[in-house]
Amino acid sequence: DDYNYQSSSRMKTYNRENRQEDDYISRVSAEMREGHRRTQEELMKQLSVKESEINELRQNEIAKKNAHCRHLEAELASKSSEIQDLNHQLASLKMLFEENLKTKLRQQESKLLKVF
Repeated sequence: DDYNYQSSSRMKTYNRENRQEDDYISRVSAEMREGHRRTQEELMKQLSVKESEINELRQNEIAKKNAHCRHLEAELASKSSEIQDLNHQLASLKMLFEENLKTKLRQQESKLLKVF
């Protein structure tokens, strides 16, 4: 009978220790899951911040390139206008040169006719 009592007492101790271990394992597992969840949330927040920073950098880069393109377009329009002005000046000079050449040719023709 004493053996059964000791055996029963040991079983109760063993069962109590097992429950304590199980409780400890459950508590540690829950803490680890919570820590993992918090870590994931923090990483997701950090990822979101980085994505926002990247998008802002992209937008700034696009804005800079667009401004540069507008500047180049304005410069091109200005140069095109200058070229058009120079073409008009060239055409005017060409006409003046032709008129001057015709006048000189007539004068020389006139002189030659007087001689003959």
